[in-house]
Amino acid sequence: MSFFNHISLRHGWRKVPFGRRDIEELTQCASEIVVKIRSSLDARAKGIILRKLSGSSHDYLWGIQHPPKGSSQTSKFIRKLVHATFQDATGYVEGLTEAEIDNEIKCYISGSKC
Repeated sequence: MSFFNHISLRHGWRKVPFGRRDIEELTQCASEIVVKIRSSLDARAKGIILRKLSGSSHDYLWGIQHPPKGSSQTSKFIRKLVHATFQDATGYVEGLTEAEIDNEIKCYISGSKC
């Protein structure tokens, strides 16, 4: 995950209250949802799309005060990370909405094809 390669973390100038291993499984789950959504976006795109792959996800990770514990916190972490990945400073990118992303997350969790 590129977040942990940030120069301020590598040199110890900044710290976060979690390590790569603390959130690795959760970021993997979020990544799978992001790939599914991006594949859908690519299928309906006309031409080449330039994207900032991480969106605002790094900003979200910098703001975490403690590692997520328990199913409620981990579900919330995954949801917020996926949403942040598809946001920039002005909101959702590529015409996505909060409801569309939530639907994709629900489909992923339930294992259904949406």
